[in-house]
Amino acid sequence: MKRIIPKITVFPTRLFRIAKRDDGITFMDAIVTFVMLMAAAAIMAHSLFFGNRMLDTDMHKQQVMRIVQQELEYWVGRIYMNTTMTPDEFAPKTHYGGILIDDNEGEYNPPFRVWLSKSAITPVIDPNQSNESGDPVVAYWTITVYAEWDEPDGQSFSKNNGNEVSLSTYVSARF
Repeated sequence: MKRIIPKITVFPTRLFRIAKRDDGITFMDAIVTFVMLMAAAAIMAHSLFFGNRMLDTDMHKQQVMRIVQQELEYWVGRIYMNTTMTPDEFAPKTHYGGILIDDNEGEYNPPFRVWLSKSAITPVIDPNQSNESGDPVVAYWTITVYAEWDEPDGQSFSKNNGNEVSLSTYVSARF
């Protein structure tokens, strides 16, 4: 059986003839180019705005982390130095430190308030040791300090959302 292969002839198309012309660009070419450039410029402007907002949020997280670290160091110092603490100070506290953050220095972002909270200062008992009277000995203390705030653009960082900034530590008991 013999196969028949059809011959394909190529005729110059209208597009091929237009591409061969050397008269310059048409008005339609200019309009399409202008629309493409404007779309690219709009996408770039939007991405710059979005990137700037993300940088602001990250900068605020760093500032809040420093505040949380200072607060945690305060409580660690109080525990470590065996300062007399009232039962209220061992209890958890929520929204006790409203610290105003104003990092704008004349820019467009309004200031925002950071609320500090802390968990209960909890002693962890060492089951293998006891003092002279037979009472259990505290091996270490645990504490967590966290911060919640609302960004100027409306984004909320809170414990309920699970995106708060927090630090936890263990403080060894002095013997």
